[in-house]
Amino acid sequence: MNINVPVIPQHTIDTLAKGLYREAVQYGFEQKDILRFVNSLLQLSLKSTQQPAEHKELKEKEDQLVSCKEI
Repeated sequence: MNINVPVIPQHTIDTLAKGLYREAVQYGFEQKDILRFVNSLLQLSLKSTQQPAEHKELKEKEDQLVSCKEI
């Protein structure tokens, strides 16, 4: 059985990471904050594969956030 699973190229991953890093630095993130950010991404990723029903709760929390650009 041959299952075609799309693979995102490493260049795309690196480009996204550089962009997120650049934005984080502009928001005043320090190294410890970036590590916390990465940890949060990993937690979200794990939760999304384990409990898809939780997406609604995460979206509701996200909607309550205020953009730093609005401050």
